[in-house]
Amino acid sequence: MPTLHEHLLTLPQRDLRAIATRLGVRRRGQNRKADWISAVAQAWQETDQRTALLAQLSPAAHAAAYRLAQAGALPAALFFAEFGAIRRAATGRHWQPPPWEAPDSVSEELYYAGLLCPLPQAPLERAARLALVADLQSIFAPQSRPPPLEAADLLAGSEHAAALVHDVAQLLCFLLAQPDLRLLHGRWLAPGPLAAFNRRLLQPDPAPQRRSHKRAPRLRFIAFLAAAAGLVADGQVTPTGWAWLAQPPAPRLAQLWRAWRSAPTVLRQAFDQPEAALPPPWPGLLLDHLGRQRAPFGAADLAATLLGQAANFTTYFAAHLPDLAALDRHVAALLTGALRTWGVVTEADASSPEPCLYMLTETGCWLLTAPPDAAPPVWPGAQASTLAQLTEPAPETWQIAAPISTAPHAQAVLGLYAAYQQLLWSADPPCHRYDLTETTVAAASAAGYELASLLQALTDLGLTLTPEQTDRLMGWHARGRELRLVTWPLLQAATPELMARLHAHAAICAGLGDLLSPTIAPTTLPPAELAARLRAAGFFLQASGVSRPEPETTNQNESVQDRPPGSRRRESDDVGPTQYAVRNTPSTAALWLASQLYATLGEHLALPLPPPFTDLAALLAALPTSDQAIIQTQWERLRSDLQALLDGRTFAPPPVPSDPAQWRPHIEAAIAAGRPLVMRYFTAGRNVLTERTVTPYWIEEHRGIPYLRADCHLAGRVLLFRLDRIQALQETSRQVGE
Repeated sequence: MPTLHEHLLTLPQRDLRAIATRLGVRRRGQNRKADWISAVAQAWQETDQRTALLAQLSPAAHAAAYRLAQAGALPAALFFAEFGAIRRAATGRHWQPPPWEAPDSVSEELYYAGLLCPLPQAPLERAARLALVADLQSIFAPQSRPPPLEAADLLAGSEHAAALVHDVAQLLCFLLAQPDLRLLHGRWLAPGPLAAFNRRLLQPDPAPQRRSHKRAPRLRFIAFLAAAAGLVADGQVTPTGWAWLAQPPAPRLAQLWRAWRSAPTVLRQAFDQPEAALPPPWPGLLLDHLGRQRAPFGAADLAATLLGQAANFTTYFAAHLPDLAALDRHVAALLTGALRTWGVVTEADASSPEPCLYMLTETGCWLLTAPPDAAPPVWPGAQASTLAQLTEPAPETWQIAAPISTAPHAQAVLGLYAAYQQLLWSADPPCHRYDLTETTVAAASAAGYELASLLQALTDLGLTLTPEQTDRLMGWHARGRELRLVTWPLLQAATPELMARLHAHAAICAGLGDLLSPTIAPTTLPPAELAARLRAAGFFLQASGVSRPEPETTNQNESVQDRPPGSRRRESDDVGPTQYAVRNTPSTAALWLASQLYATLGEHLALPLPPPFTDLAALLAALPTSDQAIIQTQWERLRSDLQALLDGRTFAPPPVPSDPAQWRPHIEAAIAAGRPLVMRYFTAGRNVLTERTVTPYWIEEHRGIPYLRADCHLAGRVLLFRLDRIQALQETSRQVGE
């Protein structure tokens, strides 16, 4: 940066003469540049003359000089836009009075005082940046800066960060518990769900509650973070969202922070985020310099630091900002909005007469400057109990209170089986309360959720069930598996007694045809309507093959009937994520079978992600009725093979090894005669000996091991049995093998 003398040497003669005239140091007979340079430099060096010259400057000129001294250098285009242009003497140009005698702008005051110099040293018209001359910057620099803060003086700020991580997790739990929820324009909650979601938050939107998600800044910010991090897509929780819920709090915060920094502008605009006013690398450009702040600072201070240190982005600022004040506004919007929500900054002193001063928090320093392996700040409630509490106020109702710091992944799974009630602020620590009842568990079971996932979630919450409670839970879950649709439109009940109970309800009986068997009856209603009638009567229909009905209207001017079948929903519709008609392709059946196979594994282990039952129903409903019958027949066969495979893969040696060759003659004779066999069989999956009656079909081999495919009267379906696990066979008249 040039000194005053070096700057004056680069000026043309007419500008030097104007500066000498403005400062009152021009003498009669002085016509050389060297004389004027010497006179101007001497005027600024002598204390008395300098005091007089400073008194001539207007307050606005002092403020502009202070800003230049604070930043070091400012983009010339923004400086001129903020403080006015400079009129310069030239041939053919005449002003009355001339600008050095009556400056028209702050820029002219500083320039004709000899203070304003272009960078690099070039004609003023081609300057990229402007600065004060180096040896006079100290005159305008801040005389009393706030003292730097030690690490121990930093406020934690983790309560804001912890609340933000908690609230994003609650959004995921809320969406998971309501699979039928449709978002407005694919991203906004309707007024009713918005109010229900707001009651789950640690930092809810204050009353009176806004009816529009778009008008609630914090709620809008939470939805934006979930979308930017890939936790939610089209109103559905993604696999990334499930993985995020299972992480500890600090990695969850770091992942959200990275997503916020790198979110594309189009996504910021879709969620009306203030940072969308500037393109990338904003706001990351500001955050890179924010981490170096240790003393209390204001928005203008931070903007000046950014402009002074980010010299490589001079063109970027000039292209996207009208003036310096615009950058101040963008910085202030970040400090008062997103950065305070993150807990990165906080007010330096709420009682200070300057309430716009901020300081970094401990959490802010960790997010902005800490290395990846640095320990996170202490989180509120980290020392509090993380075990949930279970009470039984009624025989058929379990109340579960889960502390807010308890694993959100387990709470998300629990929300699939239980009804969320409220956030208990009076508890220590605050807890989310869920009601687990026979109705909620049976409804989840009918929707396809397996009991293993619920038991694992309760274990993760620190709850240990007694054998009686486990048996009761299994009974509740079994209620949801009593009815199902097979080979649509046939309704199959688990027992004849259950079918008799269904015929006792007039609304259900009206939708059933003549009985085909004690447990099977044709239906005359659409599956969704039949499921609704059954649920109203206290019965639960399994979700396979049941598609949820479309809303009656999509906006005020268009109904579902008015829209062409299979057409894509428009962005202006009031319902949520864009839906597409499922095309009937050969891969549709394969995808449905594969997804059903994944869902069936939930009977044996806790699945990492719940099966997409809504999508499965849409896939099956898209097939013709005849194809549905075929694919469900294939599924029953595949399910049988899966059970046999799981049984065969489980290592539990039989108590007495047997030779498959000794059973073949008796099996082949029974097949030829069409007679059933009584078989004592070792079931390795349960490690027990069972006695069952089977009707043999044939013997087949898999990987060199002989199997018997037979209709098991005990299981009520066709199964595979390994011949080397048969312990005894009994025909109608004699017994062999013992």
